[in-house]
Amino acid sequence: MRFTQKHFGKTLLASAAALLISHGALASSAANQLRELNSTWNADLSVALEGGKKNLALGDPVRYHLNAGQGGHCYLVHIDTQGTTSLMRPSDCSNAEAGSYFPSSGSLQASEPEGKETVFAIIAKAPLTSAETLLNNSPGYVTLDETGTNQLLGDIRMAAASSQLALAETSYLVGNSQLAMSDPDLQYTTRGIIRKVVESTEAEEGLNDAIGEVSFDVQSINFEFGSDELAADGIRQLDEFGAALVSPELEQLKLRVAGHTDDQGEESYNLDLSQRRAKAVALYLESNYEVDSGRLEVVGMGEEKPLVPDASLEARAKNRRVEMVFITE
Repeated sequence: MRFTQKHFGKTLLASAAALLISHGALASSAANQLRELNSTWNADLSVALEGGKKNLALGDPVRYHLNAGQGGHCYLVHIDTQGTTSLMRPSDCSNAEAGSYFPSSGSLQASEPEGKETVFAIIAKAPLTSAETLLNNSPGYVTLDETGTNQLLGDIRMAAASSQLALAETSYLVGNSQLAMSDPDLQYTTRGIIRKVVESTEAEEGLNDAIGEVSFDVQSINFEFGSDELAADGIRQLDEFGAALVSPELEQLKLRVAGHTDDQGEESYNLDLSQRRAKAVALYLESNYEVDSGRLEVVGMGEEKPLVPDASLEARAKNRRVEMVFITE
């Protein structure tokens, strides 16, 4: 999310530039490193979106609320779905009973990129040197490059190791289903995916012959010709599935990713290509949505199971697909 701040109806554009970390790899690493820290300072710390929301549409107001049983120096580390990492300074948290907010007044606005966002709240007994340096002369937040992220992580690790710091985490989804529904290249929206899986699961309950799977045949997860490289419109559709997969409704389910091709070309080539494309989809979900690899199964079907057993151009287009199968049993 790129920040736009509103103060009593007046909109102020954030001055921090968006410095994207390629493919979200550093963001995923930063989040995992923070989760692995073991601090023995019990500050009864928590962080959440104001109002307890877990899903936001583009343009919705955003304000973070930090609570702690003890006072200290507080910071927020925000990581969006594309790997942009930002450091924020909430309002004064020396008075633990009052809590702390970012921004202290007004609100931010949820904005692109869509997907999962994670916020880590930090309370330290002493100021974090790198954080203070990075925030110097900033409007309360700053977007970090790789060097800044690593410096901050180093200081956080040192403080946690000496029980001088406590952390808490929250995640939520940013998406715009109305925009997705208006996109002619999009077959499924996040909301539609969740609704279909939930309704199918509820319908299966109590049935002895329940299949335990909900399948989506997706022609709009596209690749470059003869390649396993995701095309731009393919990424757009895949993001809808990524957001659904990490939603509270589906976060416990496994997903089978099956690649399918048409019948043109050698059978062995098609089988290999379908496997590589399915793997590329799984890797995208792991890297950009932090989906555990144990939740993903990758299968290459080649030309073995066409949707339409026909040699027409229209039939072949339908047969070139990625089958996304949620395992509900």
